[in-house]
Amino acid sequence: MVLSRKCVPVATWRLRRLLFGALFALSLLAGKHTSADEELVGLWDFFGRADVAGGYRDNVLRSGLTVEHSAFAQGTVEALLTRFWSSGAHVSSMMLAEGTRYFDAPSVDDEQFLSAVLTGGFGMGESSEGKAAISYAYQNQVLDVSETEGDLRRVLVKGHSLALEPSWKWDLGRHWFAELGGAGMRQGYETELDDYWEGTARAALLHTYGARSEVGLDYQCRWRVYDTRGETDSEGFVVPGTDLVYEQHEFGASWRHYWDAARHWRTTARLSGLFNRDNGAGYFDYDRVQFRSSMRWVDRGWDIGGTARVGHYYYHLQSVGDGRRYRDLVVLGLSVEKRLASHWLVKASAEREWDMSNDPIDDFSDWACWAGVGYEF
Repeated sequence: MVLSRKCVPVATWRLRRLLFGALFALSLLAGKHTSADEELVGLWDFFGRADVAGGYRDNVLRSGLTVEHSAFAQGTVEALLTRFWSSGAHVSSMMLAEGTRYFDAPSVDDEQFLSAVLTGGFGMGESSEGKAAISYAYQNQVLDVSETEGDLRRVLVKGHSLALEPSWKWDLGRHWFAELGGAGMRQGYETELDDYWEGTARAALLHTYGARSEVGLDYQCRWRVYDTRGETDSEGFVVPGTDLVYEQHEFGASWRHYWDAARHWRTTARLSGLFNRDNGAGYFDYDRVQFRSSMRWVDRGWDIGGTARVGHYYYHLQSVGDGRRYRDLVVLGLSVEKRLASHWLVKASAEREWDMSNDPIDDFSDWACWAGVGYEF
């Protein structure tokens, strides 16, 4: 796979410095919401974990045309550091790094992912709380870009992103809560994909019950403005001198339930509908319906979880043969962990994906399994 490259704009890195400075100011503000007389509660809390694993993937490129199988080795490191104040204010930092090395995939030697998030939160009166998070991510991974790209489907993506996300939560009484939030993100690529800015506005209504169980409704609107991509006509041809903008509206309902007082059993579910519209002739317009669910059991050193995702995509103008382009997908996952003495654990995971479409590029299947050991500190 031959990839063209371009440099990430200098403005992105300047923005990152500015946003880190903003969140540092937020941490100082959180500290000001405490007094010298307050008793510190859980002043510092730290969690760290490192895993190594080996496995096999049946379709490294997630493609229906070019199938490459390979064994792989994988390493993961994650860490969480949090500081609490008795007033409820807190500042936390989280890091996740993952690297995968393929032994027999001609197009992809390796994949990497790095994520760092810094979050601050503090009370704003007796019934509201404010939060803000700044996050950075680096990815060198095979990703599905078919939702928003014309000719591309699954490609090896190398890029950086930086986001700032403020939010506010109000206690409405009787276990009802309202949330408002937003996000601003800059995505830069070193590959053939075009860089873009993205802004998001979000609102949610939540109801809690039982042992941390929760149901909720949410809506978010997202705008994506590309640097150099232009609008297209109804046949997908670029209109010179124009700028491409996507507007997305997503409606969702979620549910999280613990089935026992000790919270050993937990299930989650989310049903959402997303509507993507471009500012041109509508060539990239599509609707997506998606359902996600998971179940997890944790007890006596065991941690067993299963996930499922089902989705349907319908494109308004894009056609394949005599019909409109569509895509259905089913993804299943299973993970098992057993903790041993002295912070050690063993784990095994598997996932299976089916993508069904009238476009041969989108019609493929993939499975992967891996097992390894981990250490918590």
